[in-house]
Amino acid sequence: GRNHHQAAQPAAVRRGVCRDDGAERPSLTRTAVPLHDVAGRHGDRLLRSDRFHRAGHAPRHADAVPQQRPSGARAGNRSFGCFRAAALRPRFQTVHPADQRHHRIAGNPHCGVGGLAQQIRYSMIELHDFSIGYGERTLLCEVEATIEKGKLTALIGRNGTGKSTLLRAIAGLNHRYAGRILLDGHNAADMRVVERARTLAFVTTERTRIANLKCEDVVAIGRAPYTNWIGRMQKADTEIVMRSLASVGMEDYAERTMDKMSDGECQRIMIARALAQSTPIILLDEPTSFLDMPNRYELCTLLARLAHEENKCILFSTHELDIALSLTDAIALIDPPCLSCLPTEEMRRSGCIERLFRNNSVTFDTATGSIKVKQ
Repeated sequence: GRNHHQAAQPAAVRRGVCRDDGAERPSLTRTAVPLHDVAGRHGDRLLRSDRFHRAGHAPRHADAVPQQRPSGARAGNRSFGCFRAAALRPRFQTVHPADQRHHRIAGNPHCGVGGLAQQIRYSMIELHDFSIGYGERTLLCEVEATIEKGKLTALIGRNGTGKSTLLRAIAGLNHRYAGRILLDGHNAADMRVVERARTLAFVTTERTRIANLKCEDVVAIGRAPYTNWIGRMQKADTEIVMRSLASVGMEDYAERTMDKMSDGECQRIMIARALAQSTPIILLDEPTSFLDMPNRYELCTLLARLAHEENKCILFSTHELDIALSLTDAIALIDPPCLSCLPTEEMRRSGCIERLFRNNSVTFDTATGSIKVKQ
């Protein structure tokens, strides 16, 4: 029968190398195609590696990917940024457009590199050629600055120099500026509302005093970017709310209402709401303005702990120079039209604080880091 007929055929015929009459038959296997040639042939589109292999365009062989691009070859896959970066990737690894934002190099957000060359971003807030002001007054002009994650940074400056204006611009509440703001490598101007809400939390100076509103409900507002279209919280969301309350030491206040609490306690609840939002960036506008001295230090100590333990980028504005110099990791100083960002100790020795706050009555002592009254 059929099996006997196949067994009687020569092995070369069964493998498809030649026909029965002895003539050579073309091979059915496909040859290896370099990745950049295929990408260029497909209009610079990016292909998933698993689909790439299933389609049979390139076998899993080391010689399928050339180590160097031939001279004069056009750039096929622009997501590599440069061909040298492609050589650092695990072979056949490609980046889908939806995943490009996870493959960034610190300091160059336009160069997408993944795999072995993927690096951790240390700067969470970046200002590039940034200018802002109001009316005829320019507060900041062509500023270049970065705020790093895992650190507590204080934003200081004299009254009316634009501390709140800058924070509102970073938070997306003020769009009247020039230049670019990058949040975790993404242009803030291009971010959708939900994406921004999952990247940045903002605690303003406004007091929250709503009768019959429980602390647990206030903190639960921070989960809004992650709930479904009707806003129903899941069990995991409830656990995050309670964990956020515990992080600020307010788990026993979950059933209390906001109108029966002190300013310091309400401020902690608002910080817990920001923590429940699960964002890598937290902005606070003068969080110590309504607190007494012990609570001011306690609150800033809490912010420092959250920045270090949870690797968050926390930026807060303050007029408390002693707190900024003793509890923070870095200081961003506004001296219109400039913004200087330095580690705390370097800022203390730089002379910037002395120039900014010196007048006929007081002076800043760089040796002790304190304000002295002139006699």
